[in-house]
Amino acid sequence: MATKIGFLEMSMSRVVMRNLMFGVAGEAIAGVLNFLTLILVARALGAAEFGVLSYIMAFVGVFQLFADLGLTNTLVREIARERERVAEIMGALRPLAWASSLFVFALIAALGWSLSATTEIYQATLLLGLAVLATFHSFSYASVCRAFEEMGYNAAGNISHKILQILLVMLALFMHTGVVGVAAAMLAANLYQWLFFHIVVRKRYVPNLRWRVDVAYWRYLLLEAIPIGMAMVFRRANQQVGTLVLTALATSTSVGLFNAAYKIVQMIDMIPFTLSLPFFPPIARLAKESPQRLFVLLERVWRVFMIIAAPIVVWLFIMAPRLVELMFGAEYAAASATLRILTFAVLFLFVTALYAYLFLALQRQRFYTISSGLCLLANVLLGVLLIPHYGHTGAAVAALAGEIIFCGSGAWLLYGLGLRLSLPRVFGIPLLLAITAVPVLWWALTASLVGAIACSVLYAVLYLGLVVLTRTLRNEERAFLIAFVLRRPVPSSEAV
Repeated sequence: MATKIGFLEMSMSRVVMRNLMFGVAGEAIAGVLNFLTLILVARALGAAEFGVLSYIMAFVGVFQLFADLGLTNTLVREIARERERVAEIMGALRPLAWASSLFVFALIAALGWSLSATTEIYQATLLLGLAVLATFHSFSYASVCRAFEEMGYNAAGNISHKILQILLVMLALFMHTGVVGVAAAMLAANLYQWLFFHIVVRKRYVPNLRWRVDVAYWRYLLLEAIPIGMAMVFRRANQQVGTLVLTALATSTSVGLFNAAYKIVQMIDMIPFTLSLPFFPPIARLAKESPQRLFVLLERVWRVFMIIAAPIVVWLFIMAPRLVELMFGAEYAAASATLRILTFAVLFLFVTALYAYLFLALQRQRFYTISSGLCLLANVLLGVLLIPHYGHTGAAVAALAGEIIFCGSGAWLLYGLGLRLSLPRVFGIPLLLAITAVPVLWWALTASLVGAIACSVLYAVLYLGLVVLTRTLRNEERAFLIAFVLRRPVPSSEAV
């Protein structure tokens, strides 16, 4: 029996590591390709037109989550629990997904008509509205692959989608088709992604997919999905609110400058998002078995996250002017101050990356929704107050304040549940070491591109050396984290 259990544990470890590998590779490659696409668009269109496109993408992006409302995440759970019912579950979901999509697109069309200043903006709004709804349907099919723990299909679909998107966008820019052409290119790429996952699911999991009307099951799905779905809406809206308020109260150039800086932060946000994925199973396990051991795990995970985040924050703050000029061109130089403000949000993003899994495991989903709403409310109110006077810089301050409130409210709940963090060790020491290594970066501000890269590499090496010399991350802590990720027994010396 022990041999059988050991074999099962080993098999699960292999599945976890295989999916982690595909997940990291897929998110990293797709994220880089998507960021490159945005850089190409920003440089080709200029700050004003890029600001218009950013506004439209922000506007329709919120509606994608209203169409979803947490259904895709709930779908993963439902199919993972009962894989033999995948055809029945998907058959019930399809008409619900289509009804939701048609309703949301009608809202996009109606509101877009009243809010669009020109016919070109309205056309781009309709095209990108269809694009985000195509993404919703893609994700619903991709959820089946996730539920069957075959993330290789997700990685292949996402990467091929981003490759096609960048090629089509380059074609649209070459033909000088403006914002409408870029929107059409994104729609075409999203339709391909939808077709890709549709074919995979039909060929591999559900060869005979038939729609079925099941009002009771629809009600169950919606009741399960809406709390998490609303939190996702709040978090996505929080990412877009700066763009939307800037569009209403400032110029399109300010919108473009803000988004140039914010896109860099969103790109970096993929790091904690991807790193947090494998910690959901151990968090869910320990929330039920031993909250005390869960809090030990959390402190150690956050310590690792801060060791990663601290040099990124310091490097980004110092290098902001060079980075903005290199990526977006001299026209976006004013965005460097905005990026420096937003840089501090990266610290909080590394902390809150675990919040969704943590509050779900602790059965505090409602608090997660409330906390997300407070973050959004703070961002909106401060944006309305600051943007008329400070433009894109005011939007950056509002976004940072929202992330602080989101992180702080979650920490307050965790403190009430018994989590006691050593703040100097978790946050203070990594930041101190990152700042200590800064002198080698000053040369990078005036050096050539090759020199700047060399200085950045030297900074990373010096920082890692300081981490090792000060034993900021202990050997037993590395063993502890690896044991939980791979579902191995924790060494006896580390048992809580």
